[in-house]
Amino acid sequence: MRNPQDIKHISAALLQGQTAEIHAGDKILYLDPKKYILGVGCKKNILPVHMRTALDAFLKRHGLQPSCILALATIDRKAEEAAIQAACRDLHVPLYVFTAEELMALPGRYSASEFVRKTIGTDNVCERSSVLAAGAVRAGIFPPETAVCIGKEASEAIFTSARANDLVITKETFQGITFALAAVRKQ
Repeated sequence: MRNPQDIKHISAALLQGQTAEIHAGDKILYLDPKKYILGVGCKKNILPVHMRTALDAFLKRHGLQPSCILALATIDRKAEEAAIQAACRDLHVPLYVFTAEELMALPGRYSASEFVRKTIGTDNVCERSSVLAAGAVRAGIFPPETAVCIGKEASEAIFTSARANDLVITKETFQGITFALAAVRKQ
């Protein structure tokens, strides 16, 4: 929901006998479907405020609201990064994490970085993790509220359900942070 602060105004209008419409007076309730997985990669020790600034810029550039993000996804080595954890808390979303081997096993063409491959064992984190997480959602595999490395327990269902064409925004870089966006589409 994009504007939860307006719920009380809409509820009050309904209690006063107004019709059940999306707006009450000058207040409008926006409901944004949570349908995107945000893949995130970053340098070590990025500040949470820097992550939030980059995230806001990314969303604004693409005309998206934070409320449309269903989950974040990254590599297991970044799961404890304070900036990524803060982004999950800010957005009220879980975090999917995968190993480098799982990310590399994902078929398809993705933006590749030889430096990233040599450093962490996969050529791309943000695109591959967002697509794998979209596959996990489609397969009905959801992480708990805190980060979990689902890949280690994942069945072939995730890889079968993950599709490279789920990637709707390819890798974009914001001073040490990379984002990509995958859509969770029905089968």
